[in-house]
Amino acid sequence: MIDGETIKVGGEDKVLPPLNWKGCKKFFGAIAEGGLSLVTGAETMVEMVHTALVRNYPELTIDQLEENASPGEIMTAIPVLLRLSGFVQGETPGGSVESPIGTA
Repeated sequence: MIDGETIKVGGEDKVLPPLNWKGCKKFFGAIAEGGLSLVTGAETMVEMVHTALVRNYPELTIDQLEENASPGEIMTAIPVLLRLSGFVQGETPGGSVESPIGTA
């Protein structure tokens, strides 16, 4: 199991790890352009959470995630995932790490 933070999916606890490098590359454009809102980025947000969760739950399909997770659970997971993956500054489970992305 890859370290991360516990989130709720369908009311069940799941450990959300950071995105791997492949996932970061896939979603970098949407994140950098601010395309993560419930209106414009709902599909991207669920894909991001799924991409991270399958690292710990390989049997989890995106359809299962969409069936079980509430919009609030996905919306709560996104800032956690962005922080864990180094897209925003803040504490990570491995200690305090500041991301060079978006800094002067």
